[in-house]
Amino acid sequence: MESLYEIIDIKELMEDRFILHSNHPVSRKSKFGDECWDFTDENNKRISTIVDSKLKINWLEWIDKLPPLILEDTKALAFFFFKCPSILTTKVKTSSKGYKPNTVTAYISNFLRFIHQLCLNLTITLPEHSQTTLLNSFSDITLSDIEEHARKHIYPKEVINNIKYCLKGLSRPIVQKYIKGNIQWNVYDIKNLHFPTKEADTVKANFASKPLPDDYFQLLSKNATLDIIAFLKQINIPVESKIPNNYKNKLKCFFNKKSLKIMFEQYIYIREKEREYCIKFNKRTSHTSEMKNQFYKEHGIKIKDFQEMLTRVHKAALFLLIQFTGVRYSEAATFKVGCLKEITADMYVIRGTVIKNQASNLPEDIDEWVACSIVRDAVKVLEQISRFTFNKYLMSNNFSAVLNVREAPYSNTSINNLLSSYAAEVDVEEQFSYLHKDSNGKARRIVNKENVITVHRLRHTLALNLIRAKLGIPYISYHLKHVHTALVAREKINNVTLGYGGISNELFSEPSAIKQAREEQVEELYYPDSPVAGGINKEEYKARKKEFFQGTIVDEDEFNEIVADLKRNGAPFADVGLGYCGGKRDIILKNGTKKSPPCIGQLKCNPIQCGNAIIPKSKISIWKRVYKENKEKLLDPHFQYVRTEIQQFVNESKEVLENLGVKVSEL
Repeated sequence: MESLYEIIDIKELMEDRFILHSNHPVSRKSKFGDECWDFTDENNKRISTIVDSKLKINWLEWIDKLPPLILEDTKALAFFFFKCPSILTTKVKTSSKGYKPNTVTAYISNFLRFIHQLCLNLTITLPEHSQTTLLNSFSDITLSDIEEHARKHIYPKEVINNIKYCLKGLSRPIVQKYIKGNIQWNVYDIKNLHFPTKEADTVKANFASKPLPDDYFQLLSKNATLDIIAFLKQINIPVESKIPNNYKNKLKCFFNKKSLKIMFEQYIYIREKEREYCIKFNKRTSHTSEMKNQFYKEHGIKIKDFQEMLTRVHKAALFLLIQFTGVRYSEAATFKVGCLKEITADMYVIRGTVIKNQASNLPEDIDEWVACSIVRDAVKVLEQISRFTFNKYLMSNNFSAVLNVREAPYSNTSINNLLSSYAAEVDVEEQFSYLHKDSNGKARRIVNKENVITVHRLRHTLALNLIRAKLGIPYISYHLKHVHTALVAREKINNVTLGYGGISNELFSEPSAIKQAREEQVEELYYPDSPVAGGINKEEYKARKKEFFQGTIVDEDEFNEIVADLKRNGAPFADVGLGYCGGKRDIILKNGTKKSPPCIGQLKCNPIQCGNAIIPKSKISIWKRVYKENKEKLLDPHFQYVRTEIQQFVNESKEVLENLGVKVSEL
């Protein structure tokens, strides 16, 4: 970000040697006394993805809305955000480098709006019918005023955090030396201040960092894969993803056309002509109407329908790019056309820029994310789309970039909404979404509150699944194997980092992900009432669990304590995909003889026949797939030569599902 002048030594402030004056610089372009603080920097590519409005604080727009003393004191607070952050925060990185301009502009803007609303609430009408606020400075605002205002207004959680941070900042002793108002609250008052929150914010907070459920993750991964591979094949671009056989027979064909190559090139030509006319007349025109009519006559497809198909493919590519790289929004926003690089034979990376916790004077595009095959295909799709958007950013919408306006990526909110929109679109069975009718009676699917997708949530999803891989749990998605393989290969090339965009340490040591992976095992294997299937004697296993807990605990607290200990240390079972294995021990038969377990190779467990195997409820989705796929094969003449074996798989999977409480007749 903006590389500001030197941070003020806190000793100068404490010893009253620092004087705040109007000519004190706050950025390369602005001084403290300016009506607008401008942090834009054409030479700093690291802020090129941030719109100018988020890099400016326009004090002038508040002159008629707030008392002068309140506005001046807020400017002083904003100054210390940049020049002496150590008096506002205990975070080492922030206190040594200063807050980033776009962070401060958000804090200050939300705070000013809050204070403006507070002033309006404390307004009186004068005899001549004019209105004036009762507030003159921060000295006139009491904690009771703030509490009453907080009770009556609902703000988003992020805004509440910004407001409270500024209120606490004003109460800091050093800040009070440089402001006119006598603050009537302290840090602890504000810390305990209660703001009502929106229900949506509460739901969002509960699920913001929670990985996607396995079924949801599978649904999105599979549909997105089918979408982009179908599109690439139809426009004659080589596909790098070697998809599983069970994907191939479900590959779609957009518009039932073998090829869309000619149509796609004609569509790009129309968009290019629209662009030319816009440049020539400096406005949108309808000069391409005849071309669009001709497109319909020639192909029988309306431009609008073709655009909708491209929008779906665009969403699918963005999902795959974000999900299987684990990027933060700020990092994904830096990916541009040409960012995919081959660094060694069969080793590809995406080059971009890590923004968080990084110095602003570092060059851009020096950070790398491994690109497995599906990510490379997603990038190909996004680069094709950029041909008619004239926007170099991969994370941008599929409309043409606005003339005479700097190219920019999607905002964080926009990309999150787009990802949720795609989820609703592909969830035709409405497992994770529902049909919503607007005021005009128009119906559309939207995802349930707990299934809203964000870039941040996808990052946690990837982290959890890579932790699962590290703990020996097989991948629940085909693509995760390729991500993990690429990571391991990258590690061999570079011992310093796994090359995963600087987040490898988080992904492979994230305490919450390790904790969650272990909790999943323990809850399924040890909770007394958790259903299980498999070759193990289920009744004997349940009885052993019940006996263990009854003989060990007398109340719920002790039960929770034992389970917590199991979660900390992990369960002594290996996840083998279809179930859990208690170890490759010989199985002792009733007559006392030993029998080798029916394992058929690494991760090729045969759990329904093995006395070491346990199949918990979380494996239902996998066994449903085994059941459905083998049922389909029974009807396929190509598999008649192994019909007996397939029927056995069907019977075994049916037995497992019924033991786990699934009504197979409804599948």
